[in-house]
Amino acid sequence: MRQDILDTGLRVALLSFAVTAHLAFAQTEFTDHFDQPSANFYSNNVGDGNIQSSFIQIKPGIGTLKIDATEDTHNVWWSAVERVVSENLDLGLLLQPDYALYAEARVKISHAPRRVNMRFQTQRTTDFHINLMEFDLPTANEWHTISFTVSGMDVMPSDKLILSTAFIDGGVETYEVDYDYFKVKIVKDAHRLKNTDHHCPFKPSIPDLANAKNVLMVNGDSMINANSPNNNYNEFQSPEGEPVVSLDEHNLVLLGWDFSDLDEQYVPEKAILALTTHTASQIRDDNLEELGRIRVVEVIGKDNPWDEKTVTYKSFTEDKPPSEVINPQMIVDHRVSPERGATTYLTICKPVLERLINGQSKGIVIEALGEANVDFFSSESPNTEYSPRLHLF
Repeated sequence: MRQDILDTGLRVALLSFAVTAHLAFAQTEFTDHFDQPSANFYSNNVGDGNIQSSFIQIKPGIGTLKIDATEDTHNVWWSAVERVVSENLDLGLLLQPDYALYAEARVKISHAPRRVNMRFQTQRTTDFHINLMEFDLPTANEWHTISFTVSGMDVMPSDKLILSTAFIDGGVETYEVDYDYFKVKIVKDAHRLKNTDHHCPFKPSIPDLANAKNVLMVNGDSMINANSPNNNYNEFQSPEGEPVVSLDEHNLVLLGWDFSDLDEQYVPEKAILALTTHTASQIRDDNLEELGRIRVVEVIGKDNPWDEKTVTYKSFTEDKPPSEVINPQMIVDHRVSPERGATTYLTICKPVLERLINGQSKGIVIEALGEANVDFFSSESPNTEYSPRLHLF
């Protein structure tokens, strides 16, 4: 009997060793430091706009995504780089609830602030947004480490796991995104891992506004028009005589807030921008689904504050190229709720919100994508509930 116990104990020990050894092997990570000519293992796909793109190794140890968007019209484009990363990963571990996928990259971009994104997919994936994560890169020509974790992904042991990274709608100039390395691994207890501070979830759901910690009404709102660079439109009204800010292919809407009363210790995680429709006409384009939407962008290169009562296109741009004052890349694109009095809700992610609060950014600009003609109730509206506002969470 004693021998049976010893034999049983030995078998248990051997089984435990085998499981431990398997898990140690199974968690072997995929890493590419581009120290070998590996760019040929990546595919580079583009879509929507008119751009030229390539993923190459210009410098030793760096993979570079080169984009020429100078022939693009609407700044609605994407360029994605993909590679199969499952060679050394035991995907069967992901069938267990306490295991997850982890991706990390070190990135440098030629223009900033801009966002890049990463996602996982397989050859069976049909929803390419389900685990997509965006990353805000606040400075140009400096390295930033980005990472994210995905739990509960539909992955089978026989699948090809693909890591994808993309740069979208960055402007109509030439751009470079450098990658120092990619790293992918299967991790246990993923809830203990924290995404990098740069992360911006893609199209998150709108939270219950009743849970907002603060609501800030807009402090200044106006319009500017490049065709009338010296005109101020602060007193603009609808044909019915109601105060509105009007958006079309020529008019840009400016929004600004006063954050000085916020508790210095309070750092919101995100904000929901609420805009109330007066009238709206949006023409959809079957060839480019983004057209007919509004685009919310950030004021990035303006040196001085603006005043709604005096601001003009000329004073706002300060004789700089528009792309140096207004970030060409959207915070978010969205269709407007067209009914009069309806509210459109738009998420402002934490990195953008932080720049607004600390004054690095001088506000938000709303543009029309394609044939979108929208009047929003302005801050001068007698009904204060219709005023543009930020719900802080």
